[in-house]
Amino acid sequence: MKFVKKVIFVILGLGLLALGAAILSASGVGVDPYTAMNLGIGQVTGLGLGTAQLLVNVVLFVFVILNRPSVIGLGTAINIVFVGYAVQFFSGILNNGPLNLQANYFVMALGLVVGILVYALGITMYVDAGLGQAPYEAVAPILSDKLGTTYSMVRTTQDVLVLALALVCAGFTYVGIGTIICAVGTGSLITAWRKVLPGV
Repeated sequence: MKFVKKVIFVILGLGLLALGAAILSASGVGVDPYTAMNLGIGQVTGLGLGTAQLLVNVVLFVFVILNRPSVIGLGTAINIVFVGYAVQFFSGILNNGPLNLQANYFVMALGLVVGILVYALGITMYVDAGLGQAPYEAVAPILSDKLGTTYSMVRTTQDVLVLALALVCAGFTYVGIGTIICAVGTGSLITAWRKVLPGV
């Protein structure tokens, strides 16, 4: 029963993560660095976000499974296949729905706040379920151990490189204040959500 609860937490968490990213995108305030990069790659290659992110995830998955297979789990597999297509799905609904999330600065600011809160809640639920790391999240700890440097330095470098690739592929189309806040503020929001969420 506890395993079923964990799986439910993973699916709900990844769904909320995707919804949060879609709200940020529809609000025009910039998405998280990883989604921004994959949207940029999709723009250059003509692929949809779901397919672009799936392909990038597979490449990262190969790296992770060759170096630290212990962090791979059911949640990893769901993340690889599900998130990109879920963001694409929710974005389609929000962009074609009756509510214009870019109607004015107030609505955009509201979308920024709600999007980031929902995004961080989704990550918290997914991570705390403990059914495997996302490939992107697993890269920094592996490289940190291999290079003998701090996790924070490797993760910051990783995020900066991903952000740079997003800018190269699509300019500021998917990068904005939301991207910066996701990059520097998600950790604090996860800590805050953990204080109010029940344990898995």
